[in-house]
Amino acid sequence: APRNTMPYTLTKQATASLQPLFVTNVYYGRPIVRFDGADDQLLWSPDVTARTIFVVNSVRTGVKNYGGMIGKNGADDGIRRNSTENGEWRHGSGASADDFTYPGGSIFTVNGNDTKVAPTNFWHIVGAQRGGSSMNINCLGWYYGGREWKGDLLEIIIYNRFLTTNEFNEIGAYLAQKYQIDSAFPAPGTSYVWVQVPAISGTNNYIWAYWGGAGLTNPPVY
Repeated sequence: APRNTMPYTLTKQATASLQPLFVTNVYYGRPIVRFDGADDQLLWSPDVTARTIFVVNSVRTGVKNYGGMIGKNGADDGIRRNSTENGEWRHGSGASADDFTYPGGSIFTVNGNDTKVAPTNFWHIVGAQRGGSSMNINCLGWYYGGREWKGDLLEIIIYNRFLTTNEFNEIGAYLAQKYQIDSAFPAPGTSYVWVQVPAISGTNNYIWAYWGGAGLTNPPVY
């Protein structure tokens, strides 16, 4: 996000051999950050408190089993792939307490769909919300040795609270529109409500229709 509109966190990697690549003109002319799946990693400090995470990414062929995309360095906590064979993120059945969406009430979506399936070389939006307590995270690329993530990143958005359904869909639709990704997120726009009402007769009789809360704060439209 633009630095003058939203808080941001700077990531870094002092060791040149561990730095991911910044590759220009990859996705509809946009640059991406590419992790090699061997040892590339970005870190930041202090930790970010996460309850909701959106990641626009593409997992590349050859990703390791349990490759960790984002999480807590050295703690084995975060969002990771399940295995190279099944083309899934780790969530729901088979997940453990180390996974971001393990607690009850958690949500995991791919392009707004209630699924953990996302094949390699497929640009998609991971939308994850953690039930219960938050998780502290501080790295990208891998957070546990031997489980490095191989893939490309376009954008990451993190919130320190559990979003409402409308908020979650709004952010997802924004990312889908921005990056031209087909999704199930409801697109923002004009909404229509059709109401059947009885006929009225006489003069100076009206039907008032209000949109909004019980306080009728919005002006009538008819």
